[in-house]
Amino acid sequence: MGSDKKTVNYEGLIRTSKACEYLEGVLSGLKAGAIYIKKSDGCTVLKPSGGLKLKVTASEGSEKKKLKIAMKWRRDEDSSDGGELLITPTEIVEALGLFMKKKSAARAISKRRAKNKQ
Repeated sequence: MGSDKKTVNYEGLIRTSKACEYLEGVLSGLKAGAIYIKKSDGCTVLKPSGGLKLKVTASEGSEKKKLKIAMKWRRDEDSSDGGELLITPTEIVEALGLFMKKKSAARAISKRRAKNKQ
């Protein structure tokens, strides 16, 4: 019995801008409901439906940094919350940290002022 499974594999050393193009294509496809992937030796169209199983693994050593993002789904699988996850550029995290420090400092000053008024 034959399988109708289609597979496209890719691995290569590419510029960050090219990786962004590929990831933006995946994102656009997810939003549109179909991801078309083509390489010289084959192509496939993936149509995510129901719940996606998302796996994100990030690791950082002194020399090697790695980010793995994997998604899989079955036709009629329901989604379930895997907990909160934040994926964002560092600048946003730094700005948020600075904002939280300022907010915390402002709160401390307000408390001190309220205490001094008593």
